[in-house]
Amino acid sequence: MNFKTTGLLLTVLIVLGIAYWGMTRYETGRQVRREEVKRLFSFGPEALREIEVRRIGETPVVASHSPDGTWTIVKPHDQIRPNVVVWDRLAAALAALANERTIAKDTSDLAKYALDKPVLSIAAKTASGESLEIAFGAVEPTQTFRYALTGDGVVFLAAQKAFQEMDRPLSLLRDPYVLALGKDEIVRIEFARFWTGVATGESKNHPEPGQESVVVVVEKSDDGLWKMTSPIEAVANQEALNELVKYVQFATAQKYVEEPKALDSYGLDPPKARITLQPAGKAPQTLLVGALESTGDEKKAGGLFAKNAAYPAVFVMDPGLLNLLPRTPDAFREARMLSHPLLDVEAIHYVAGATDITLRNDPDKGWLVTAPPGVNTDQVAVSHLLAAFKALQGRGFPGDPKPEFGLEKPIVEITFHLKNGLPPAVIRVGTPTADNTHYYAMQDNGCVTLLGQLDVAAITKPLFFFQKKDLMAFDVKEAARIAMTMDGTSYLFEKAHGQWIIQEPAGRTLDSQSDMGAMLKALSSVRADALESAEPPADPALYGLDAPAAAISVTLETDEGSSGGSTIGPLVVGKPAPDDSQQRFATSPFLPGVYRIPQSLLDEIRESLKNIRSLDS
Repeated sequence: MNFKTTGLLLTVLIVLGIAYWGMTRYETGRQVRREEVKRLFSFGPEALREIEVRRIGETPVVASHSPDGTWTIVKPHDQIRPNVVVWDRLAAALAALANERTIAKDTSDLAKYALDKPVLSIAAKTASGESLEIAFGAVEPTQTFRYALTGDGVVFLAAQKAFQEMDRPLSLLRDPYVLALGKDEIVRIEFARFWTGVATGESKNHPEPGQESVVVVVEKSDDGLWKMTSPIEAVANQEALNELVKYVQFATAQKYVEEPKALDSYGLDPPKARITLQPAGKAPQTLLVGALESTGDEKKAGGLFAKNAAYPAVFVMDPGLLNLLPRTPDAFREARMLSHPLLDVEAIHYVAGATDITLRNDPDKGWLVTAPPGVNTDQVAVSHLLAAFKALQGRGFPGDPKPEFGLEKPIVEITFHLKNGLPPAVIRVGTPTADNTHYYAMQDNGCVTLLGQLDVAAITKPLFFFQKKDLMAFDVKEAARIAMTMDGTSYLFEKAHGQWIIQEPAGRTLDSQSDMGAMLKALSSVRADALESAEPPADPALYGLDAPAAAISVTLETDEGSSGGSTIGPLVVGKPAPDDSQQRFATSPFLPGVYRIPQSLLDEIRESLKNIRSLDS
């Protein structure tokens, strides 16, 4: 192929490409022109100045539309806030409404199209003074279009999607939120309950019935954190306040009573409580909280009556709000000992009496004791302790720190090292109070509080608490051999072809394989209850380990299924603890030292051994 032929082919290809582009452009333009021809109106949605929505069996809704795009509902009540997004979509659908096909220009038989009693009628006025009206009837057989009627008597098909954009009840045409806050940042909160008691000489400190009691004020500081400013100045509970703000800001309303005749019927005269939220740079907005809605069914909860203080309507909202409201004037105060999320903690230094350990949170292995060395961490125990820290709350606030509180030399001090370079969070427990019912303590924000004796006991732990406590642990399915001395008798059990047999004593058999199942279950997870001695016993007789009640070893099967795998044990069980007959001393190669284990382990083993019988019997 020469250059002349190649050039000719390239030219032909370019011409064909241009021709295809031109045809496509022409077809697209023709489609647009066809759509333009089908449009009923030549104006855009911004030209609409008033729209009336009349749905069959409902009160008409009328809204005005200003040149700057603001919507205002005029009827049925001029204080109903509009849902701007829905009105914009309705206006766009009306302006773009198209005659998909003309059906008739004779209005003598509108009943056949259900246009004698239309399900929806839309009336509108434009900025130029033009008035229009569209009525919608039944859906045509293909379910794609709906019969519609223009003001000049033409019956046509309108797109079902366009109809659905305009067929809006008042509940969708009005702003669904209880307060018109949008996504604005809230910088101030006021909360107050209304006093409903009877004013007497003995209650002279109370306000008059129907008046607000203590007003709680919380403000957002320059660092973005909530702080209580009234009735006390204190650090606030960030999570509780953020949850309340989010709930109120985006709470929706339903079941409106537009012009209630008696507010006391809804628990709103006086209200039960007031919540005022102030957005940054804008006027505050207030929600008044009333009574719970009665359903007549004890098993079916009703909603919560409430109203926006700026409007007359009463509505029903989710009663979950009641769970977020403070029950005391200081309830928003930060009472938690640890206010930081646990996910932000990367290391902990724990000091309580002789216990001084450091833990680090490893992304793959979980919490690890890094000091002292050689401690295998009990992940479950650490998780429980962290949960206790997170749930721990102060029980009072005695004021500024004093030397007698003992917080300079605490009996417990926990330092939480945080991620992202945040300063450490420190919790301290000092001396008991004078009545010995509480302990002085310091929250991680530096405030002094009180903790109960049980609270302090829950976070005061010995080193053993953090240590893994497994003295014997294995998968029951992998056990292939058990060598045991129990009460002076030697036993040897081996698994062959999935069945356990007794090698020692000779001539014995099991009544049931389930007996071995119970024994294996008991042995597969033997955990120490307490540490008796951290060192191996210098005198085994002191713990009954010179003549043990039991010595047990378990051999696991290899990958090939034989019993030549690793051996766990021996777990050596000595005499009962002198101060607790339900515990026995024990040692294990798993952990150095002497431990206490439950007596129930030996009881379960002995119960299984009862069912061994002679082969001759």
